[in-house]
Amino acid sequence: MKNIMKRAWEIARKGQEQFGGKISEYLSEALKVAWNEWKTFLSNLKELEKLNHKMKKIKPGSKVHDYAMLLERTKAETYDRSRMAMKNIAIMLKNAKSHMRAIEFKVNRGVAV
Repeated sequence: MKNIMKRAWEIARKGQEQFGGKISEYLSEALKVAWNEWKTFLSNLKELEKLNHKMKKIKPGSKVHDYAMLLERTKAETYDRSRMAMKNIAIMLKNAKSHMRAIEFKVNRGVAV
């Protein structure tokens, strides 16, 4: 929650620098944006976890990550490190989706994985 507030203040400051006025005038909307970023991060984690379990079914020898631990670590991190983790999760999700599509394509064509 602390990191969400820090992110909201950062967004509000950027709004104030760009458009003028008081930072507090931008805080309400900035909180909505910061909260939405956090919800997106959580949904990305859930989707990665689903993809990971799907991969485990298709390819039993694949590694299963502990996303609950990753979430707890991200919550406990400092602001900068948690922002970096959120970006990395988004990149991991993009790569995992691409990898899963390639594997499903091979499986559907009857090629050994």
